[in-house]
Amino acid sequence: MIRIYRKWLTCLSFVFFLSFVLNAKPVHIKITVLNAKGTPQAGLKLQVPGFSDPIVSDEYGVLAFEYEYEKDKTNWATLNHSDPAEGVAKTFPLIPENFTATFYIDSQQDILTYKRENTLFPLQGELRSFSGEKIVGANVSVRGGSTVAKSDTAGVFHLSAGYNTVLMVRAENYETEILPAHRFLEYRDKPYSIYLKPFDSAKLYTNAPIMPAYPGGLAAFQKYVNAHRKNVKEKGVVVVQFIVERDGTITEAQVMRPLSKEADAEALRLIQGMEKWIPAKQGETPVRCRYSLPVHFPDTNSAKQ
Repeated sequence: MIRIYRKWLTCLSFVFFLSFVLNAKPVHIKITVLNAKGTPQAGLKLQVPGFSDPIVSDEYGVLAFEYEYEKDKTNWATLNHSDPAEGVAKTFPLIPENFTATFYIDSQQDILTYKRENTLFPLQGELRSFSGEKIVGANVSVRGGSTVAKSDTAGVFHLSAGYNTVLMVRAENYETEILPAHRFLEYRDKPYSIYLKPFDSAKLYTNAPIMPAYPGGLAAFQKYVNAHRKNVKEKGVVVVQFIVERDGTITEAQVMRPLSKEADAEALRLIQGMEKWIPAKQGETPVRCRYSLPVHFPDTNSAKQ
């Protein structure tokens, strides 16, 4: 009985040892670090768990080393900029998909150069719903510019943009997404995945893609105020916040920056008495939007002098 027990322990110990050997094995890791223009980033320091000294990227931006990989354990490596003042450049898990990887990382000097030279970068993105469906025919544009691209049958789009530009993604039945262009530069070898939220017409916006507007603009609003404003004792400004509903009506007006009871009441009367606004829009669909406006009460006597 004792012999059987000892044999069982020996067998079990061997199984544990074999499991450890199979689970933790040395693997060769090669990471290449480039900037957004494809220039190697030398001098970056990689701190790996279990390594006392950092691994430094060579003139080709390469960090190569042997690592004891354990299948059921995830360790994280930290990549730091060559300039200590810039701090951490990237943190990533040491998992098989990163054993041979290329990371695109820019230094502060790189970014300043891109902005100064107005460098254009080819960007690619992939649009999907939260359920994983490909979003076809979406419009992707550079805000403030004329560049527009459409997502293809795979939900993928391509366009060029500067480092400091902002992209707007518009798709029917989805919320508009606003993204900085530089976020795409970390994904040069594959499309950057963007998941769009389904559109909710009842949502209350504070910053809609197309903001609401008083008919004729703010100059027309000021003309309305000047024509209908009653004199009050206090002189100054009352800021009123309100909601422009989907049909352009004004609701839930409230004073956010008071002046006096008399001036506050008059400002509310003016806001609530406005004609219907042009509502905010998400694509072509009107949406509810919160908005604020100042109502001025000037010193009419000093103005006449």
